[in-house]
Amino acid sequence: MSQPNTNSKNASFDDNMIPSQLIKDATTSETVAVTNGSGSPSTTPSGSASVPLAKYNATPTTRTEGQFGVLQADSLGNLKETLGTTIAGEDIPNDVTKVEFRNNATYISTATTTVVKTGAGLLHTIVVQGGTTGTIIGYDNTAASGTILFSFDTTVALATYTFDVSFAIGLTVVTSAATKLTVSAR
Repeated sequence: MSQPNTNSKNASFDDNMIPSQLIKDATTSETVAVTNGSGSPSTTPSGSASVPLAKYNATPTTRTEGQFGVLQADSLGNLKETLGTTIAGEDIPNDVTKVEFRNNATYISTATTTVVKTGAGLLHTIVVQGGTTGTIIGYDNTAASGTILFSFDTTVALATYTFDVSFAIGLTVVTSAATKLTVSAR
């Protein structure tokens, strides 16, 4: 039969409490409970009793439902944490989280005004594929006016222009000639 014990911290525990629920107070060298007397976690820990223990185990312990235990640490004393579930975009077989550009492509081949996207977004690239030499102007708007995002003259040679610039209202592209180009935006 166990006898309840009480130390100067008033944290009660009995002789059946497992050692992983006890710690040594660095100041007083007294053993104090990390849990309350019923074996549940203490709701009002104080002093060094509020610092959870972390133990290194080459093979982590397995717990059953409702069982309390010491936090696990690696061999350097770093706390071991796992997510326990996957994250959106995670490639589980290759153990990586992938980040991919997913842009929409809009092909333009005439002298025209084209609303590429309505609303906020990101202009990634413009690929000039040939056609007639001309000027290309891009606006942060759903019309051919407002804030100019880019403006340049093209040649008929193949070229890729990378912008990676955000817009707030929309993306409108104006071509002054029959330049063949693809706008990549999202």
